[in-house]
Amino acid sequence: QLGSLEAQKERWGEAESSFKAALQIDPNLASAHMHLGAVLSHEQQPVRAVAEMSRAAELDPKNANVQVEWGNGLGASGDDGDAITHYQQAMTLDAGYADAEYQEALALQRLGRSGEAVPLFRKVAAARPKEAEPLINLGLALVQTGQAKEAIPLYLRAVRLDPKNPSIYLNLGAAYLQESDIDDAIRQLQAGLKIAAESPLLHYDLGLAYKLKDDMPDAIRELETTIRIAPDSPDAPYTLGILYMQGGRFD
Repeated sequence: QLGSLEAQKERWGEAESSFKAALQIDPNLASAHMHLGAVLSHEQQPVRAVAEMSRAAELDPKNANVQVEWGNGLGASGDDGDAITHYQQAMTLDAGYADAEYQEALALQRLGRSGEAVPLFRKVAAARPKEAEPLINLGLALVQTGQAKEAIPLYLRAVRLDPKNPSIYLNLGAAYLQESDIDDAIRQLQAGLKIAAESPLLHYDLGLAYKLKDDMPDAIRELETTIRIAPDSPDAPYTLGILYMQGGRFD
């Protein structure tokens, strides 16, 4: 229990020590192996994390939580393909385990398989109607599959649930851009910048929106701001170069 509290505070070293102390007392405590595996994953030690998760599953093979945490550890190390296998195993053990469905949908989305993620996100959003995050991810999956028109009302619901979340305005702006609704895109991106004035993504998308509106001075201003905030990103310098070239500023 002490280890769990320390993990909630993101005191990973102390949590690891506590879980190890628990396992010295009872080496067969599956929950301690599971939580130790999660901590090791946060500490970027995937090999040790998988070993602990494997031991937890061996000790408690019908525990769906173990499979989800194992999947989360694999996903954190970039192995989303194997992570999905464990999320599906968790749903086999507990058909109503909504978080397993949600994590599987996120893994599919990271793998570029957003079409497969959409029905899972729909189920999670229906089960958690008062949370903005499932709506955001469902909307993103729809935009990624060319269904921005359906995504827009979802994002508008998410704004009402979490009006201070700049990522909603970013995604809503991108959805409007996909629908060629430039003015609404600009309004949403500007609203996001009122909350997160130094967001390079918001500035970049706003620059693209101004470019599409043939407002070159404002587009250049936003792209230059993006470069100031995120000098290592290649997208803004490339787009800004195109605008300078179109304006005859070849040097």
